[in-house]
Amino acid sequence: MRVALITDPRGMNYPVSIQETYYESLQHVADNIAAAVSRLGYQFKHLKADHDLHDNLISFDPDFVFNRSNRENSDHRFAYTPHLLDKLGIPYTGPNAQNCVTAYNKYLTKKILQDLEVPTPRFALVDNPKDIQIADNLSFPLLVKPVMGGSSLGIEGENLVFRKDSCQIICSNLINNFDRPVIIEEFLNGREFTVAILGNDPPKALPILEFINFSNGDYHFRSFTSKMILSKYEKKSCPALISKQQGNEITDLALRAYHALGCRDYARIDIRWDENNTPHVLEVNAFPSLVSDGSSFALIASATGLSFQDLIDEILNIAISRIHLN
Repeated sequence: MRVALITDPRGMNYPVSIQETYYESLQHVADNIAAAVSRLGYQFKHLKADHDLHDNLISFDPDFVFNRSNRENSDHRFAYTPHLLDKLGIPYTGPNAQNCVTAYNKYLTKKILQDLEVPTPRFALVDNPKDIQIADNLSFPLLVKPVMGGSSLGIEGENLVFRKDSCQIICSNLINNFDRPVIIEEFLNGREFTVAILGNDPPKALPILEFINFSNGDYHFRSFTSKMILSKYEKKSCPALISKQQGNEITDLALRAYHALGCRDYARIDIRWDENNTPHVLEVNAFPSLVSDGSSFALIASATGLSFQDLIDEILNIAISRIHLN
């Protein structure tokens, strides 16, 4: 079987100070997936979602695609790569063209969760650096995030704000530096978990992982620096040390979010407790990081006895089974 891995080309719409770190991490993910797929014995090719993608797909003629591209088309309604693959009749892993865009956009994700009454911190969108309004229904402290970007891109300690003037400054800086809107959301200062999910009908939640050592003073949250630069100091517990009832609540919430966003085959859901230990969905990662020596998904999979190569094989087989069932 011929398998292509498709990833997005390198862009330049990130601050220079973090570009190398961010794109090195994306390349590391691609290299890990490529190595695993090749070791599985498939005929393999790594393609970029650029202007030559159509011709390269025709030339290689893959039987299946491991898709890691969520680059939007020009009018931002759907993702370019899965849309093209659907037109060409080439099956692929992960969500469809519309759900790719939705899951990658934190605001659209939270709107869907809110509409379906899936608990998520209260939030607002800010897109004009010259007219930043703080909604009256939001309570400080607030966490400011770029509306798009993985690996806590653009999130550092100063993004947690306690006053209106500080919030306006951070919003303005992020919008200008990243050339995209931001969301501001109420900060929940409880424990943070992540849930890896595999499968479709029905999907299965793997053991819950807890992040237990990521500090920003009295308020704890994961930043770009803690994830991408100081990750070796970050402590994790899998399975998380929680009661069975608490685990069921977190798992049930993760599965609701998985279905709500139209995830397929695999995804990772980030969840946080409020002061009453009630879980809320922070983000839905339709393309979670997959790295053999450090990613949360790989660590969770290893807790169930799956090696990284086994995990990639499982994702491919799950997606192939989904296509055959349809």
